Amino acid sequence: MRNERLEAAMAKSDLSAQELAESVGTSRKAADKWLNGTIPHLKTQIAIAEELEVDRLWLWPHDEVGVATAREEIVRAWARRSDCPPDYWWKLIVDAKQHVDILGYAVLFLTENHPDLTSVLSELMKNAGSVRIVIADPSGQAALDRDTEEGLDGLLLARIQSSIKYLRPIVEAGASLHLQNAPMYSSVFRFDDDMLVTPHLFGIPGKMAPLFHFRRIGSGGIFDQYMTHFEGLLARATPQSPSAVTTLKQSAGPQETLENQSVTKERP
Repeated sequence: MRNERLEAAMAKSDLSAQELAESVGTSRKAADKWLNGTIPHLKTQIAIAEELEVDRLWLWPHDEVGVATAREEIVRAWARRSDCPPDYWWKLIVDAKQHVDILGYAVLFLTENHPDLTSVLSELMKNAGSVRIVIADPSGQAALDRDTEEGLDGLLLARIQSSIKYLRPIVEAGASLHLQNAPMYSSVFRFDDDMLVTPHLFGIPGKMAPLFHFRRIGSGGIFDQYMTHFEGLLARATPQSPSAVTTLKQSAGPQETLENQSVTKERP
């Protein structure tokens, strides 16, 4: 079946099949096939839509577009987060120019593995970039439940407290830090249009859970789904000022927090 929408868009842009093919780096023969109903590779669809200044989904409104988008957004996967080398993370961090969004329980491994994280993110913010960080409230029930689930005896709460200490310079440089108290399900690390995601598995530490690298190539894909997850938790989290971060850093340790939680539970 001839793709009349593609044909009309080409006519409106005054582009021949040859010219369209050359603009996206392929052959006239391929362009003729598109006009006759052949569906091009997703990356080619995107290039054609941009060249013709129309919505890609208008040109190819078929059911498989969403499936293809999701499949194409998967860049790499690791069975365990610890299998991904720190250099892989670092390249995504330093290449980010506009947005860095971080969501996790403690995310202390980021500062442990990357001593220059503060300076890089501070530089990004100096250049009008945005850094948003959401971690668990160390005094909240969600963090305590996760700590208990992993059998950590307060170690997760201690790591969150340490993370707050190390994140303080980034907050002072302009990053937003939010504390939240809800089951997280997945940790999300967004660097512009790249994203690393760790789904949380029952009783398994984050470093031992799978890690996925997604790259956004269109609306409604996996990347956007996880950004919805991030924005939802951000919206219900409590923002922290630099002075509040200092107070949190100097607050009671995790063992005292655990004892206070226990006393609270026993009250009628």
